[in-house]
Parts: sequence; C-alpha cells; structure tokens
Amino acid sequence: MGDRIRNPQIGDLVVEDGARYPRRDPADTRLKGLGYLLGSRVEWSQTDEDHAAWLAEDPDAAGYPRSTVGAWYVQYGSQPDAICRWTNCSFVVVPIGRDMFREPVGTRDVNGVTITRADLLGSLADSGFNLNLPR
Repeated sequence: MGDRIRNPQIGDLVVEDGARYPRRDPADTRLKGLGYLLGSRVEWSQTDEDHAAWLAEDPDAAGYPRSTVGAWYVQYGSQPDAICRWTNCSFVVVPIGRDMFREPVGTRDVNGVTITRADLLGSLADSGFNLNLPR
C-alpha cells in the first residue's frame, strides 16, 4: 500500500508534499497541489529557443548533455484551465477509501468509485488540512 501511495498513477487524487505550507502568492488562495494527476514526464529544463541561444553564446556547451526536469500536471479545479505544472516536487496518493487499492485506477464504469466534493473536503479537514473555504 505504501508503494502505491508513493507512486501515483494517472487519474489518482494526489497532493504535493509541500502543498500544506504557506503559498508564495497570498492573493492566490487556490490549493493547486491537490487534484487529479493528469500525467508526469521528463522534460527539457530549457525551451528550445533558450537552449539554442545558450549554444550560440558558448559553442563549447554543445558537448554537455541537455538538462532535464521531472514535470507533473495536476487538474486542481473544474475549469479546463485549472491545471498546474509542478517541477522539483513529489506527489502522494490521497487514499479515498479502504477499498481504493483494489479498484483499477481511472475506472468510470459501474465498478468505479465516485467521490463527491463533500467527501473530499471532509476527509481533508479530518486529516488536518487547513481549508480556505468561503465564509
């Protein structure tokens, strides 16, 4: 079970390990580190344009391997643009029921599990998360 929690799969409800710490932007009250995992992959750490500019600046740099970074994509809200890209972080699965590890991830049929917003918020509040709910 521990391995499954530490290795989220696409479709899992996840939380970023540092999401419980204060946000950098106090005006942005959205909890972007909690949501559904859309995917993760290794990406270049520079854009193609930045990399080309770096090579043009320093021709000896062509001998160095291009650096990469692990990127995670999380859908934190219901709007299509409510997707956050995370790097230099780690995510864990939020267990949503005692049988969740018996169900295939991402099932949407009669055997799947449906989680309501109230279920999620209640579980997080019970776990000690500080929720910024409208008053």
